[in-house]
Amino acid sequence: MEQMASGYSLAGLAGFFRVSKETIYEWIARHSEFADAVKIGRVARTRFHENKLNTTQVGVGVTAAIFGLKNSDPDEWRDVIHSERTITHNIKQLTTEELHRIAARALGPQAPAQPPALIELNPKAKPKACDVQVTDQQSDRRDDQ
Repeated sequence: MEQMASGYSLAGLAGFFRVSKETIYEWIARHSEFADAVKIGRVARTRFHENKLNTTQVGVGVTAAIFGLKNSDPDEWRDVIHSERTITHNIKQLTTEELHRIAARALGPQAPAQPPALIELNPKAKPKACDVQVTDQQSDRRDDQ
């Protein structure tokens, strides 16, 4: 696994042994000791790329090290994109159907299959533009007070 500790991938390891990458995967499946060695080799490969990143000052070397890290350990080195969206609605101007759609988007996958029958302003709280209380009742009406 010294090959992987020098930054080589499984394809590079296969090239070292003069076999196909598929053969490497077969060896991993059939030989637990080889599979364990590959796991250690993958970790060593990540360390190689991290060390390369830490010791490279500028330019292409930094980019290459980052690329190597993203591929050798994507769980820790993937690009993460965070997005946030704020939408403010005046609840008194929205229809019940619009309120149901807003509540369903806010709940995401936890949204009930059927929308609640009543959505109204939270009567105990000082109303804000997006302070909503969702109540499951039989009637399909909204208090506009």
